[in-house]
Amino acid sequence: MEMRTCIISRLPCLIIAFTLIGSSPLAVFCADKTSEAQVRSALKANPKSAEAWRALGLVYQHKRDLKNAEKCFKKGIALDSRSAACFESLGFLYIVRGKTEDACRCFQNALRITPGNADDLALLGTALEMLGKPAQAEHYGMEALRHNPNCVWALVLIGDLEAARGKSAEAAIHLKKVVAIDPRSVMGWNNLGCVLTDKGDYAEAEKALNTAIKLRPDFYGAWWSMAELMDKKGDKKRTRETARKALELAPGTPEILYQLGEFMDKTGDIEGARKARARGLAIEPDAADRLMNVPYMMELGNH
Repeated sequence: MEMRTCIISRLPCLIIAFTLIGSSPLAVFCADKTSEAQVRSALKANPKSAEAWRALGLVYQHKRDLKNAEKCFKKGIALDSRSAACFESLGFLYIVRGKTEDACRCFQNALRITPGNADDLALLGTALEMLGKPAQAEHYGMEALRHNPNCVWALVLIGDLEAARGKSAEAAIHLKKVVAIDPRSVMGWNNLGCVLTDKGDYAEAEKALNTAIKLRPDFYGAWWSMAELMDKKGDKKRTRETARKALELAPGTPEILYQLGEFMDKTGDIEGARKARARGLAIEPDAADRLMNVPYMMELGNH
């Protein structure tokens, strides 16, 4: 069976807070209009509050304004260098943006402040996996489970590592535990759907992915995973439809847009691929030399 590259490194935004606000232990703030007003009011009353700056950062993150979110998290850290929560949020943001070395440093700083925090251990492992260090990633994932056997992030990480080794059955066991612990876990259902796709269990994969989409219709990752499933099934029409839905919802992160463009190109949606890559280049014109398919991007930039 052909195995994909690991779920998290293929989709660096797959488990990111702004797609999972409301269920993430690191991003429980849900940025509706009322709460945004409350955050800004709190910040006005206490502009030196690190937590208030972090909350504003989560507002921007929810809006997919990642640059301003990063500024807010950094401001919080500047005000309180012992704020583990600010380091966690910034680390999460760096995973979104593909800045995995910076993410590692953030989670290491958080762990110096709160040693043994299972979520931070697992997220450090996630960043290390994205850096191509599976042995270190597994070490931190298992350490997280030692501290908290029900740590969702650790179970997702270990499941992902098993999937990357071609052990889809073992990966599915971990991910089924995730959705048993939290039936509303979008990342759990999404990743389970990916693993079941790899196993060739297309019917159950579709059920899992439909659950993820039902829970968060605006989560681009689940639509992308569904597009991959439809591609495996040979359903070209639904592949194109779901991939374009993923593009419509995708965050403004060049790495993600370029990877989505690669997928659309591979599945024959040349126009969709061009739109994805053009959008990525428009967001960060200088990013072409560090992203995939550089010759294509250079050509696109000259049109």
